[in-house]
Amino acid sequence: MMQTALQPDRSNDAFTEAELCAMMEKDHPDHAGVGLRRTIEILLKRCPEKTVEAIENLIVSGSAGRTAHHLLAHHLMRLGEITRAERHFRDLHATSTSKARGGDLCTLIRCILSHPEPFRKQIMDGDPETDSCHLSVLQRLSLCAQLAARRHENDHTFDPSPFLARFNEALNRSVLLALISFKSETSFQNESEARRNRAFLNLTSHTLKANAVAIVGSGPSLKEFKAGDAIDKHDVVIRLNFPNLQRMKEHTGDRTDIVVFSGRQISKEGGSAWLKTQLQNAPHLQCIYMGKLPPETSSTLGTDIERVHELPSNILGIMKDVCYPLMTSGLFAQVLFGVILKAPCRAFGFDLFEGADFRHIYDRYVVPPLYHELAFERWYARGFIPRINPLIVTRAESEAPPQVETGKST
Repeated sequence: MMQTALQPDRSNDAFTEAELCAMMEKDHPDHAGVGLRRTIEILLKRCPEKTVEAIENLIVSGSAGRTAHHLLAHHLMRLGEITRAERHFRDLHATSTSKARGGDLCTLIRCILSHPEPFRKQIMDGDPETDSCHLSVLQRLSLCAQLAARRHENDHTFDPSPFLARFNEALNRSVLLALISFKSETSFQNESEARRNRAFLNLTSHTLKANAVAIVGSGPSLKEFKAGDAIDKHDVVIRLNFPNLQRMKEHTGDRTDIVVFSGRQISKEGGSAWLKTQLQNAPHLQCIYMGKLPPETSSTLGTDIERVHELPSNILGIMKDVCYPLMTSGLFAQVLFGVILKAPCRAFGFDLFEGADFRHIYDRYVVPPLYHELAFERWYARGFIPRINPLIVTRAESEAPPQVETGKST
């Protein structure tokens, strides 16, 4: 059934509601886990109205699985229908199992934080203060701080500083304990982990010495300013997913010290051989991979693997607790350097897919997967990160390129 429905030459009108329902039945033998998720994402892209209607009918009849229900809610968020999405996330939270309850609570709160309307104090029956058995301490404090910051946007009589202070204290303590554990050889489970931790320490120590760090996204707003020279004057320049900077120097600059990239980028561009070419073309480049490198990548890269850094697991855990697990590479870089390391950062070209035109500055059309919660990411980057790190600036589109004072790092 799935192979027939996903044929690329089939027109949207060829899908019937019966077919969609059959494909999304929770007990359908051919659609378990990733297969079902990918199928529904394709259907929401090709024939969104029919797919939304089919899933909602399945929900009413009680035969929709949680995967379909989650993807429908994320799809509605992507469309800006936050109120409808919130209703579905509330239903999912109310019916979640004990194992999933914490994750569903976090997703519901992120949906509410994304709402364009004035923030409402009463958000749900359970909140991060009382539902903490399903969350880590850092997750709970992060959510409380986010809710406080969001509330203050519409109610300036409310003081969010106690919530922000408690979260910052817990965050700093968690990061400090993680860094201390890196220096203790007894904490390493194996040599691979030891190498990963030492490489992370070396890379971040260089970044923390910097007086000015530029994190450069790929948003079309970069074309509105000739910020290239200002970007290149930063002590450290961080970019995402190996961008093609040809013919863009006056807008983007051409210096790159660190690249943050994802596994999706490797698979899309041609695998480990492509990554090796990127590294050979830039001998001084350092890279941060958003996850764990596949074994075949390590063997293909040879000695260049020393310049590709996997984040230690406890740092990744902290990042997920303070934000959410499935960040875009742009938000990932801002959370790592701006929130975890609290480096003095300025962000350039982070439109975060605002509006309907999902293009990069390089005129490449991209469709972010539904698991990226773009509305939440926009609020988190602009409304929360600057409250945690006053040294980070999310550059507004109307701002002129900054005058950069450099020279702190060597």
